[in-house]
Amino acid sequence: MMRWRWLAAFRAPCIALLLAALGACGGGDSDNGGSTPANGTSAGSLSLGLAGGAPASYAHVWVTVSAVALNTDANRPWSASDATWLQLRLDAPKTIDLVAVTNGTIAPLLTGKNLSAASYAQMRLIVLRHDQPLADSAKALALAANDQVDVVDAGGVVQHQPLEIADAALAVRVGASLVVAAGVASDITLQWDIEHSLVRFAGNTGSERFSVRADLRAYDLAKTGAIVGIVDKSLFCASGAQNGCIDEVVASAHLPSDDGRIKQSVRSTPVVVGDTYAVFALYPLPPLASGQTFDVVIRGRNMRTMVVRGVPASAADLLAATPTQLGANPPDPAHPLPLAPVLSAQGDGHATLAQPLAAGAAQLVFGQTLQGFAELPLELVVANTDPNSGLLTRAVVLPSGPLRVADDSATAPLVFTDMTPQEGADAFSVMSRGAFGDAVGATRVIVVPGGASVSFVAPEPP
Repeated sequence: MMRWRWLAAFRAPCIALLLAALGACGGGDSDNGGSTPANGTSAGSLSLGLAGGAPASYAHVWVTVSAVALNTDANRPWSASDATWLQLRLDAPKTIDLVAVTNGTIAPLLTGKNLSAASYAQMRLIVLRHDQPLADSAKALALAANDQVDVVDAGGVVQHQPLEIADAALAVRVGASLVVAAGVASDITLQWDIEHSLVRFAGNTGSERFSVRADLRAYDLAKTGAIVGIVDKSLFCASGAQNGCIDEVVASAHLPSDDGRIKQSVRSTPVVVGDTYAVFALYPLPPLASGQTFDVVIRGRNMRTMVVRGVPASAADLLAATPTQLGANPPDPAHPLPLAPVLSAQGDGHATLAQPLAAGAAQLVFGQTLQGFAELPLELVVANTDPNSGLLTRAVVLPSGPLRVADDSATAPLVFTDMTPQEGADAFSVMSRGAFGDAVGATRVIVVPGGASVSFVAPEPP
């Protein structure tokens, strides 16, 4: 059963609309043999869930999880026979669709699992390989592999391809440490953002194949807030439509990266069309430092990118049952004012690499910088290169037209104005990340007008 951990106390009208549109479910977490430790004991307990996020072109992205491993040594290599690794096995492998566990939905892996209180410097998710014998959970879904990508091709047909997790034998490393305190029940959600981690590469027969970058984050639900929003759905494409409408709309929350080079997406989710509005829920989110806020970006095909600056979402707000609401109408809460997308006049631009990256496996980051002092580029679109060729298997789709920018307000509806980014009209800062790091390399500015196809040379990753 999926879970909405944070919904019980939400009473605002736009939250009710959000719930009605998403049909959220709650409760019913399975227990894996653990229990909440008593205060004063030397043990803590761990509940662990998995959340995803994927662009609309992926119908499903399935992974089959069998266990979680922890180690107090940050540099200890993984080995299933190494007794220094604490392995927390699920009662049975679980097959989870990372496209479905979005908009605040979390798939439970472990519930109340007792373990020694310690600071664990490594966490790894143990995933069955695609070519191992099918787990019962994968069989129940009629999958062909334990890990599988169902992707919509150019003709609108869903193709089923195995998800080849190259380092599955080493377990997938999570980019976070974990402190389990004595007598404390920790509740952690892992985020596996498929838009950032899914890698397309060419097979020997010319067909596309899929792998992933190890790009998992861990969020403590006791320290996280939520941002929800409602969007006017009148411009969203009807089934089969492509022109004069918007599609594949994604909302994301952004914070400065550790290296201070960009504002990177720390949580993204599809915007889902409901009966009355299109809606989204960004949860869980990382904790904010004192005085810190998120920038929320809403982008999609054929639409001008929307940015809401200075959005708060603290754990204190969460505990007070008041998530940040975008599209609310503070003077008249009973009548929300949904965010209104605007079509891009020229449509999307398309960008391809003119020459391969020497590093092969890399992630390209396309950003735009708001006007203002000391602003960082906002990460808008990411694309992973083919690790064999160093090229992109398909063109990157980039938004066109001025940004639509608003400043968050607790007392008034949002007001959006046009803003040309610092890079210039239809221009983007392009950076690249290496295969195993978050740091970005040198920056290059490219211009990709709406409706045009541009070939460019990307900077090499660090």
